[in-house]
This record gives sequence, structure tokens and C-alpha cells, in this order.
Amino acid sequence: MGETLVFGMGATGASCARYFARTGRPAAFCDTRARPPAESEISGAMPEAARHANDGLRELPEEVDRLLLSPGAPLDHRLVRQARERGMPVVSDLDVFAGVNRARLAGITGSNGKSTVATLLLNMLREAGLKAGAGANLGTPALDLLTERHEVCVLELSSFQLERSAPIALEAAVILNITPDHLDAHASLEEYAAAKARIYLSCKHAVAPADEPSVQALAPPPHTCPRLDYGLGRPAAARLGIIGRGPQAEICHAKTPLMRVGDSAMQRGFQLSNLLAALAVGRVLGVNPAAMRRAAANYQGLPHRMQPLGEWAGLRWINDSKATNAAAAAAAVRTVPDPLVLIAGGAGKGLSYGALRDALKGRDARVIAFGQEADRIVRAVGADCTVSRSDTLDEAVTAARELARPGSTVLLAPACASFDMFSNYRERGRAFERAVRSIQ
Repeated sequence: MGETLVFGMGATGASCARYFARTGRPAAFCDTRARPPAESEISGAMPEAARHANDGLRELPEEVDRLLLSPGAPLDHRLVRQARERGMPVVSDLDVFAGVNRARLAGITGSNGKSTVATLLLNMLREAGLKAGAGANLGTPALDLLTERHEVCVLELSSFQLERSAPIALEAAVILNITPDHLDAHASLEEYAAAKARIYLSCKHAVAPADEPSVQALAPPPHTCPRLDYGLGRPAAARLGIIGRGPQAEICHAKTPLMRVGDSAMQRGFQLSNLLAALAVGRVLGVNPAAMRRAAANYQGLPHRMQPLGEWAGLRWINDSKATNAAAAAAAVRTVPDPLVLIAGGAGKGLSYGALRDALKGRDARVIAFGQEADRIVRAVGADCTVSRSDTLDEAVTAARELARPGSTVLLAPACASFDMFSNYRERGRAFERAVRSIQ
């Protein structure tokens, strides 16, 4: 048995080390970073495994018979080219997972809302008494899901994971939406969308949002694959929809009522769309409607996703650090009343801020920009609202307190990645919360 070379010593690489240690498969590890974040975890799981950091591995070792790519591994790297020239299998952790998994699988992707829908669906499955787990791009790496016996696994899948994996045999698959994101890594929006569309290639049932034309164009036609759409319109045999308006409106599939809109806190905008998506996938999986209704009623949301922090200094503070692109930030802005102070900025992804500009037009809003993208954000939205710059997130929070009128909402919705100042959006969200609490 030859070695697997795992390209990437982050969370995925560490999960591979744990899996190969459990199964007795030899492996080596490499990374382009000088200090890979999970190298110590990998060393602890497989002390004898070779580890090559700082892009130090120039040639594929002779003993390697398979290259496994983490989601962030560059597809044009010399080791990938060498593997393909040798005819060597180039796989992902999801490929390894799919080869041994026995659970039913639901796959969720999209530019925004993936984690919310995956977590809500997981809660619905567990409320129905099923042994369910969730992972991949959401918290637990896919290979770590194999340490427990599950009846159903919910996989949150990024464009990078889908692009690096063979089509996955999913019982249900959904793309929530397509908006510009990760164009620093994908050559075009079309390439990004094509990566997302791979989720449908081997699915048993397709789920798609009726109100998203870009996804409708990617979803398989109903005559090729059973399909359930969802949206704000009236329900039908192949569509989950809404009858009526307001909190008393009924969410139904065909003639089957599932719940009232008012049974959940997710009653408006993108949150209502996320609720409909989870219900649609749950419906395909055969989850009892009463269990879905109970789970939706009890769902409190995710940390760093429109997370209310409370009221201090006469201001309402909301942490939406997970809004890492302009479309997500714009959706957050539309759910918050005036007067508004928006804190935005961070590391760029090569994206336009047009969606954010459009959401701010005509609003009683101020914007405080920080981080690498501060100047671009100021230029994009400065004609439509008052803008200022801060060097750090802490300074932005202080400025917000000074600029905001009593009764305002201060919203952190960065519209950017976090890597200029923080290791991830979670660290950025925690830093925002500390800064807010320090001004009490």
C-alpha cells in the first residue's frame, strides 16, 4: 500500500491524519504555508508521518500513490501537475468519505445561508428522532463524521470542495443562491457557479429556490431528476410555498400544511428563504412536519450571523461577521431599521460592492469602513451615505458609538473576508463582541 500525500495542513489535513491513523493507511503531508495551523494536530495523530511546510516539497515522493487536496490547495500547483502527469489519482477528503459512508446524505451549497440551513436541517432531523450529523464546510470535517454511526449526514459544501471532488451521491441537494463570491480564486462568476452546480450531478432529488433565476438555470430539469422547488409563491405538487401573508401565512407543500410563518423567528427576507429551504430538503428526506415545525420554532440562529448582542449606550448592536461578501451584507442591511451605522471592511475577494451600495441608497445610514478594503468601500458607497474610515475594528466600534444617534442600530456586516486582521470570521465576530461590551 502506497502513501497518500495530503496537500494542506489545516482542519481538513488534521481530519485526514486522524482517519488514516484509525484505518492504518500511511500518509505524508505538505503545505505552502511556513506555519501550517494544524501541523501539531497532525504530528500528534501520526507522529511518524513526514511533514513538509513552506512549500518545501519539490517533487512527489516515489512512495506516494495518491494525492489528496484540501479545499484551499491550489489546483495549478506543481505537485498537482506532477500527479496528473503520472496518472495518479487526485482526490479530496470528501471522496474518501463518500467511499466508506453508509449514511443518507443531504448536500447544501450557495453563496449565503449554507450554515443556517444546514444547522436548521440538522435540528429538524434530530427532532424527528434520527441519528444525524453535520459537517464538511460546517465545523466538523467530513472524515470526522465517520467516528459515529449516523442515519443521515448534512454536508455543507463550498465551491472549493465541490470543485475538488467527484460527484457525491446525495439523497437531496440544494443550491440556495448564487451571488459573486471568491472571484479571487475562481476565474469568473460562471466558473464559480459551475463549481456550485456540481452538487446536482449525482443527486437523487434536487431542491431549488423558485425565486432565484440563476439557480433555476443550474438545477436539473424535472424530467431528468425528481425536483422540489421552494419560494414565496403559492405551493404546488412540485413546489413548497406560502398561502397568505404575515405571521399567520401557511407554509405548505402541495395541500400539506407544514407550519405557519409566525411559528418561527425566521419570518422575513433571506431568513424566511432559509427556512423554506430547510423545510424543502426535510420534506424530500421524509422528515415529519411536526418535528420540522418544532425545530424551526426553537431555532435561535448561529453565532456571528445576525446575532443580537444587546443594547448599550442607547444603541442596538448586531454581529453579522459571517457576511463575508457584498450580497450577504446587503441582505443584512435590508433587515435592519433606520437609523443605521454599518461597520464594513476586511480583506478583499475581488468583488464589487454594488449590492451593498444599492442596499444603502435612500437609507438613514452611516458607514464606517476599516481594513484593506476601506478605500474601495468608501468609493463604492460614499455618494449615497456618510462614510468614515477607522484603522481597526476596535476603533470602528468606538467611532460608531460616537457617531450614532440614540435609537440607532450598529451592524457589523463586513462584506469582506477577515484574513487581513483575523484568522477567520469567528475571531472577527468575537473581537467585535469584546469591543462592544467594553463600552458599557
